[in-house]
Amino acid sequence: MRNRISDDMVNIMLRQMGAKSIKTSPAHINIAKFDLGEDLKITYMYEVKEEEIYLQRVSPYPMMIGKIYNEQQIVDIIGTDLRKFQSAYNSTNFTKFIDVANSLATFDKEIENLFMTHNVERENLVKIEEEMQKLHTLIAEITEVSPLLV
Repeated sequence: MRNRISDDMVNIMLRQMGAKSIKTSPAHINIAKFDLGEDLKITYMYEVKEEEIYLQRVSPYPMMIGKIYNEQQIVDIIGTDLRKFQSAYNSTNFTKFIDVANSLATFDKEIENLFMTHNVERENLVKIEEEMQKLHTLIAEITEVSPLLV
């Protein structure tokens, strides 16, 4: 009963925040969809099960947000995420950002498939790690020279 009440309370708050649709399955998996623009739809999935709550963004690109400790955090995190997307949506490079983010999600799947289906040599793992470190450095450099969104 507590899960149903928790789901309902969160869903009411998400509707007040502008969710266009919310679907709840009997397994306490909730899917909330928001339309922020003509071509920007954001979908979140969260599961409230006993004392565990997990939240992830499903689209426009998948991202596991993580374990949440109370229902209010679901609402707060989604609210913050939506505000960031609304701000970023006005950028002339937003579409390219979404393409890059989706490419990273594909990379995650590819690297997992590689490691789960092949015996990868240590030197190849080191190569991948070095290339990833270069990307981390590049992101840090770009962050320093890029103005904040308003």
